[in-house]
Parts: sequence; C-alpha cells; structure tokens
Amino acid sequence: MTLPSDVDPSIAAAQYAEGMGQMGWAVAFGVFERGARRVEEAAEAGHAEAACTLATNEAVGAARPRNWTRALDWLEMAAGRGSEHARDQLRLLAGEQTTEGD
Repeated sequence: MTLPSDVDPSIAAAQYAEGMGQMGWAVAFGVFERGARRVEEAAEAGHAEAACTLATNEAVGAARPRNWTRALDWLEMAAGRGSEHARDQLRLLAGEQTTEGD
C-alpha cells in the first residue's frame, strides 16, 4: 500500500478527529458513513491511528462491506507508521503476547 509523502500531517490529524467525532456521535447512519469516509481520508494521507480504525471498520463491515484482506493491509500500514494499537492487534492475531501483557 503506497501512501503520499507530501501530505501535511496536521490535515490528516484534523480529518481523523472530525471523522471519529462523527462516528462516535452519529445519530443516523449517513452521519456515521461521513465520519468513516473522513477516517479513510486520514488513513490514506498516512495517519497511523486512522489506518488502525479503518482496519477495524473493514474487519467488521462498518459503513462498508467486510473485507479481511483490506483490514490486514490497513493494520500493517498502521503498525508500520507507529501505531501501538495496530502492533498489538497484529501480535494478538499472530497468537503472541501484546504490550499490555494480555
């Protein structure tokens, strides 16, 4: 998965925050979908936690068809960008101990 290298990280962070706010306080499915799209835009711009969230959305089929392949791709990207949440999820999926000692 190739991501743009010229994206302003503050823009991706703002997209992620906006998307999470919409998803978290959605009173209608359309609002949740808009939030999920903002999170996806932030992930595509290289935001690690947005990619981790998008991986979860892909895995459970939230505002999109379920797709385990894409979920794992996003999870690997998020881990590569520094997301400890993503690294812990990959460890869990591999049957290894997470950083929290679970």
